[in-house]
Amino acid sequence: MGALLYDFKRSFLRPATLIALIVFILAGIGLSYMLSATLSMSSGTVSFDGYGSLNISSSVLNVQLYAYDADLNPARGTVNVTLSLVNLTQQANSPRTPYSSILVKSETFPISGYGNYSISLGTQDISMLNTSGLTPVLEIDLSTNIGSLMYLSTFNERGGNLYWCTSCLTFSGINNTEKIYGSGSVYSNENLSKAFLILDLPSGGYSLYYELVNSTILSSLSQINLSSAKYIGNVSPGANIFSLSENLSNQSLALLVMKDPQGNEYYSTIPVEQYTPGSVQRTVTSLALGASGISLFAEFFPIIVLYIVYALIAKPRGMGALEFLLARPVTRWDIYYTRYAAGVLTTITSTAVFFTSFVLGSIALIGYTLRAGQMILLFLGVTGALVAFYSLCYFISTVASSGRYLALSVFLYIFFTIILSIIASVVAFELYGTSGNLFDMLQKLRYELDYFSPLGLTEFASYFVSRSLSLAPSVASSVINPALVIASGILWIAVPFVAGWFIFKKANLST
Repeated sequence: MGALLYDFKRSFLRPATLIALIVFILAGIGLSYMLSATLSMSSGTVSFDGYGSLNISSSVLNVQLYAYDADLNPARGTVNVTLSLVNLTQQANSPRTPYSSILVKSETFPISGYGNYSISLGTQDISMLNTSGLTPVLEIDLSTNIGSLMYLSTFNERGGNLYWCTSCLTFSGINNTEKIYGSGSVYSNENLSKAFLILDLPSGGYSLYYELVNSTILSSLSQINLSSAKYIGNVSPGANIFSLSENLSNQSLALLVMKDPQGNEYYSTIPVEQYTPGSVQRTVTSLALGASGISLFAEFFPIIVLYIVYALIAKPRGMGALEFLLARPVTRWDIYYTRYAAGVLTTITSTAVFFTSFVLGSIALIGYTLRAGQMILLFLGVTGALVAFYSLCYFISTVASSGRYLALSVFLYIFFTIILSIIASVVAFELYGTSGNLFDMLQKLRYELDYFSPLGLTEFASYFVSRSLSLAPSVASSVINPALVIASGILWIAVPFVAGWFIFKKANLST
């Protein structure tokens, strides 16, 4: 054990290994930044419901927002609220005229799920709003680490004030002429139904119910069956978020019924939007598996692996240092397996450091990372590939030392990472020409050749992770067999190690 730890420290604490570790720690953090930057510029990953009012007499613009991601979790970031004036009449008469506006007020606020923002307007701002022929327009720019969204809309006038909303809701009184306004959305899939509501209520004490309807228009109050309405909960002014007990995935419309403290009832319809959870997770995973992601680590770290073998076996053997060790009370087997195990430990540790930096960085920056199962599978695939390549290089070090070892191992690295892919492309083109299925056949052939590469385990692990998210190419399913993948990995590790031992125990260690 002491010899093993000594060789492990010698291999792990070498300047080249430490520099490589620093590089890949930075690569892991850089990958996290890349994910954050890519997601922050994407659309469809964040949404918000909004409601606002512009009170001219009090000179206050109030905006309420509830922001959430594609998995319906609260979104965190910044929101820019911009109030402008636009000549809509001129724009309608000259649609090709470039859009122009007069800025009244613009402020930026932090947001974490729900935000309630009040913006005070000055005397000059109010005078601009009273300018004849110009229409106030509100622009909301939401920016988060996982996506961005811009919403632009005019105001509606009601009771002398101006109101603004995204998915507007109007609750009409059943037995009276009063109305309650707000904004909201309902989402559903087979496992979850969720409602986001922002309500303009005079006070608390309101209760909310819902009923399923199939028509898009309620022609009469007789269609509202209040006795079968299901209780959701109490609602209050501002944001209200509810998880519904019923599966609404087959519904296109829901009826919301609200009762005030005096027993008056109000109703409104709201569309039920179907959604597929996990879109953010799928985006993060696909980016992590991309050419600038984990595969970059898996492609270049073998260079450090072959250097570790050079430092542990090939170079000492060329200098006669291994022959000198035999003068001590150690056997050839002690030298062979301790240095092999030390290199394997270094490889595993290096891979773990990279994955850890990536996980911590992505969680800190975007709040998402690969799932535990995906991370374990990728870690095993990358580690297995590097250990397999390490075993192959270790075998080469038993038949060649120093310069010859470096030349042969570098050639094999280039062969498995570049030449093998070129061979697959040439063979696929010769067999299928420029037919429509050339790309599919090329993918299939590359997966077949991965069985004959020690680095193929990384590709197989990436495939299984992609398949769990329905992102894997369908043509690969006929080629990739889990039992064969495991068997090929074991053979790539075990066969070079055993063959190398039979050569090493009889080799002249002074050359």
